[in-house]
Amino acid sequence: MSILSKTKSMKSNTESPESHPYLRCLGAIAELSKSVYTRGSLPERRQLTVAVVGTRRPTIYGTRVACEIAEYLARHGVVVISGLAYGIDRAAHEGALQASGLTVAVLAHGLDFIYPRHHEELAANIIDRGGTLLSPYPDGTPVARFRFLERNQWVAALADAVVVVEAEERSGTQATVRYALDYGKEVFAVPGNISTPQAAGPNRLIKEGAHPVTKPADILAVLAPKRATQQMPESLQASMTQNERVVIDALHHGANSIDELVAATKLPVHHLLAELTTLEIQGWITKDSIGNWHAEL
Repeated sequence: MSILSKTKSMKSNTESPESHPYLRCLGAIAELSKSVYTRGSLPERRQLTVAVVGTRRPTIYGTRVACEIAEYLARHGVVVISGLAYGIDRAAHEGALQASGLTVAVLAHGLDFIYPRHHEELAANIIDRGGTLLSPYPDGTPVARFRFLERNQWVAALADAVVVVEAEERSGTQATVRYALDYGKEVFAVPGNISTPQAAGPNRLIKEGAHPVTKPADILAVLAPKRATQQMPESLQASMTQNERVVIDALHHGANSIDELVAATKLPVHHLLAELTTLEIQGWITKDSIGNWHAEL
């Protein structure tokens, strides 16, 4: 039986925010449902959770950045949450999966079907990789426009922070941000091209005080500084060459692309590529699907 077939045959579980450690953050929000429906595996304990959200019609740049951010967060043990919609949501879930991380998809309908249907395989992969489909609605609840706004409220409530990658000035993403601010969550935004409508939302949020994200590490620098600046054991540092330590340090501080690493390490490109190859062979770094590098230490 295929993953997709198994997913369709599953029954939804009913969870209580009061009794599940990961969901206890919902208990203080009176207007939210007291029952939560899930398929897949909720994290057994509360973990740092970041929502990566935005427009259904992103630019190529926005899609790439959403994927990079989610992949970076997942590699650092952060649960990535989004709404399984087209665009930024999809890129966020896929980025987390590429890093073999946990991702939670909050749906605006019952869990006995997937909307949009084109995301059935993505939903199945989320479950198969240890993630969760979650909804405040029991099986049989149909899609309705108002439920998407309620879904956004749940995303904001479950997250410790919200990252807006691209969003128009007036959009459902702005509702997610309002809920996040109401609940005392941190808000981040990716600055964008002032000539594109998809950048209007995050650019305005930055103007109003949201944390700007110029690289994925900016997020953890605020939420979990120790994760963003991981330190290697002294014995391992001692076994490395000076150039290897410089490259690893640059990766820990958010330089991931070749251009960023050249700028951060000051190494000539051919020397940098040689160091990256050596570190990869030793298993100390890995390269993701879009050519960016990540420290595994």
